[in-house]
Amino acid sequence: MDSAAHPLARPRRRIAGVCLVAVALVLFRSLVWTFWEQSDFDSDQAISGLMAKHLAELRAFPLMFYGQQYMLAVEAWLTAPFFALFGVSVLTLRLPLIAINIVVACLLIATLVRDAGLTPRAALLASLFFLVPPPVAASRLVEAASNIESFLYVLLLWLTRANPIAFGLIAGVGFLHREFTAYAVSAIVLLEVLYGTFFSSINLKGKAIAFAEFVGVGLVVRALMNRGDLLGPGTANTLPPEVLNSQPGFWLAHFCWNPSALLPNLRWLVRENLGVLLGWRVGPLSDYARSTLTIGHAWVWVPVVALVAAAALAKGGRAPADAPSAPGTSVLRHGGIPRTAFPAFLAIVGVQAIVVYAFMTCVVQDGTLVRFTLLGLLIPVALTAMVLRSGAPVLQTIAVVAVLAWTAPSATDNVRLLTEYVSRPPQADYRNFANFLEREGVKYGRAPYWTAYQIDFLTNERVILGSFEKVRINEYEDAVNRHAAQSTAVFIDDPCIDPGDVVFGRWCMMYFERARHVA
Repeated sequence: MDSAAHPLARPRRRIAGVCLVAVALVLFRSLVWTFWEQSDFDSDQAISGLMAKHLAELRAFPLMFYGQQYMLAVEAWLTAPFFALFGVSVLTLRLPLIAINIVVACLLIATLVRDAGLTPRAALLASLFFLVPPPVAASRLVEAASNIESFLYVLLLWLTRANPIAFGLIAGVGFLHREFTAYAVSAIVLLEVLYGTFFSSINLKGKAIAFAEFVGVGLVVRALMNRGDLLGPGTANTLPPEVLNSQPGFWLAHFCWNPSALLPNLRWLVRENLGVLLGWRVGPLSDYARSTLTIGHAWVWVPVVALVAAAALAKGGRAPADAPSAPGTSVLRHGGIPRTAFPAFLAIVGVQAIVVYAFMTCVVQDGTLVRFTLLGLLIPVALTAMVLRSGAPVLQTIAVVAVLAWTAPSATDNVRLLTEYVSRPPQADYRNFANFLEREGVKYGRAPYWTAYQIDFLTNERVILGSFEKVRINEYEDAVNRHAAQSTAVFIDDPCIDPGDVVFGRWCMMYFERARHVA
């Protein structure tokens, strides 16, 4: 049979064409953050890179993020083959993250078409909040901080909700990698309760299997914990039990139950955090990345509010077409939830990302943690899909206009940022400092955390700087101690007061022995 005559051939070609547009948009919003390392790179991301380098060189078995007992080292394992093939650099560190962004974009569009019943073009329109977010959100989506993977886990959990073995495995790995994966699990459970299918025998049996898989993943990781190099190369089987069992203490230290703070936290999140994610916070981009631009547009909240209103009217004006009259097998074949509930699923996940962060953590009003609420980008995607699927023509028109009105300033800010970096890129201070240290023959030293590990990565470990503050890699500390006599102390933003000290940019350098005496 001619493939062009097949009834599914044309829709698939249309999805493929729309996916190519999505790929182009993802690459566009990733350009600055990929090709100009000074735009947004820090020691936390450098640690991810160093983990991948050590794995590629078979020097270490990174199980968790170095220096802690949570956040499974998935990124290091994904990045190691890229380092082995293309060398160690910030660019190659970004490549697997861009690939995941592309997978998420195409998977989101395809699922909106298949499950939400949108046309490929409508799915592309709804996905613009993920495809072309403002610069800060765009930077966090390719940040080597295990951010983008949460989006992938959310979509995979939706697609495998009728397969308990796959669902439990993805939930287990996803939760240990990024705890935000729990939002997808709870959203699915909530929808099953609302559709009256959660307590069916078939569903409960599936959930039991999935839970067993989830627990099994946790037990396997726990058994491997002491075999993993949790503090860099050579630290397997060296850490005491109290360190290996410190994860519950970490969560308790960051958990806050303060209902009186909920409203102030939500107000702050709407004004600052969501303002950055969705673009209505006007302020210097230098608060989040290296740039001289002022970004944001105060009026952008207007199309967002119009979209919310259109979605409310679309749902309120007619009964949901996917509501089953009884918990039948047609629903249970899809894991207890009909396919058409996909937009509601996305909305519930996104709302949880905002509300749980505001209600249950101690570090809410911290602008640097905008990555913790990135899944909030799914809320406007879901609202747009709801309107385009079931809204009256006038509401659909409002939604289309609102999305385009929101996208235009966001895309403009991304273009302005790219123009800045092409025409007058900011100084690459850390790269210049790394090159200076190599020229000066510095091999070992100590520096503040946010300097030390960046230099270690940028010099490909040709310069080894231990950390004055929190330690992620014991091997560096041991090397600096062994070479204390030839080590250099590096202070940032510290005035040099001795004629023998060396100043480079914001850094003051002195021999380590004298620096220790001064300190």
